[in-house]
Amino acid sequence: MEVQKEISDVKMLAEGVQENVVFWRRKLHGIPELGYELTKTSAFIKQELTKMGIPYKTYLKGMAVVGRIQGTREAGGRLRFGIRADMDALPIREDTGLDFASDSGCMHACAHDAHMAMLLGAAEVLSSHRELFSGEVVLIFQPSEEIPPGGALLMLEEGLLQDFPLDFIIGIHAGQMNSASKPGTINWKEGPMMAAVDNFSLRFVGQGSHGAHPEQSRDPIVAAAQFVTALQSIKSRNLKSSDLAVITIGKIQGGVSQNIIPETVELMGTVRSFAPEVRDKIECRVRQLVEGISIAMDVKAELDFQRHYPAVVNDEECTRKVVASLHKVLDSSELERMNDPVMIGEDFAYFLQKVPGVFLFLSNPQGQNGEFYPHHHPRFDIDEKQLTLGVTAFVQTALDFLQ
Repeated sequence: MEVQKEISDVKMLAEGVQENVVFWRRKLHGIPELGYELTKTSAFIKQELTKMGIPYKTYLKGMAVVGRIQGTREAGGRLRFGIRADMDALPIREDTGLDFASDSGCMHACAHDAHMAMLLGAAEVLSSHRELFSGEVVLIFQPSEEIPPGGALLMLEEGLLQDFPLDFIIGIHAGQMNSASKPGTINWKEGPMMAAVDNFSLRFVGQGSHGAHPEQSRDPIVAAAQFVTALQSIKSRNLKSSDLAVITIGKIQGGVSQNIIPETVELMGTVRSFAPEVRDKIECRVRQLVEGISIAMDVKAELDFQRHYPAVVNDEECTRKVVASLHKVLDSSELERMNDPVMIGEDFAYFLQKVPGVFLFLSNPQGQNGEFYPHHHPRFDIDEKQLTLGVTAFVQTALDFLQ
């Protein structure tokens, strides 16, 4: 009976570590690092886990940190519950004006500082209340979410799941990933949550000439224009109308003057999709279009098509359990179901390919002078008061799964 009473107070326990969570978030915000080179960040995480008496193992040359909290409750199935936070920042010069802003030329403009802080908060609560659960909580601090192939895949390849076989895994992304969501809410969705990410670069090589004598050229600009136009037909004519996909050209560059036909034009684009067969179809059609246009326009084509993160797909049964768990401690106004997935990618997808689990969004954008700035913007910020929702979600779901 006493155990059930303490579990019902999870939100209060999360609020009890809120001061520490804000402290951790601000300390981490001030030392942003990129990719796999996270010397200061990893050292800070190790230091805080050591203070809590939590043993850990490292991966990726010491940059990835995985802690273990052993429950002491006798009953239960002795399961292993994984909680993941990404660690890396972005090469963006911060312009928030915050007292704890970074001045290094790098910035936590994607809320990874908050993710680490929330996981440390959950670690403090769970390590102080081991009597409330059986089995193990595995704390995964992962580098390089921003840079493919991503730290998740490399940690798995290095043997993470052999060392820590997981029965479930959960993660949360803070900020405002879903523009339709209400601030101060945990957002959830069964099935596809975030898109698979593929990028490509394309170079058309022709023959330059004077603009007054186009017959002497093999014009790569015309070839590039044909490609950009034809690319739109993939979504409108090759896929079903119900298939979710986005194909975007983000860069096109070529030429130096209005009267010179250049020798080369370069393009860069991204593809977002969810179903594996749709992903395959798009890549196949891109390659066919490139080949056909290069023949028709008499230019050489150099295509580099790179597949990156797969889609984030939440296990439907696990999602229902997580939502039921969250309803125990959060008000209905703090929970919001998403109708549609988002087209942004996340390498948490690799974990979900190996372990049943759920990825959630915490909607907690912080405005400046009445204006909200998106992820990856120099003025991006979060509402720290709402971080307690993420800690609550981590702790409550862990306790429920490890009963």
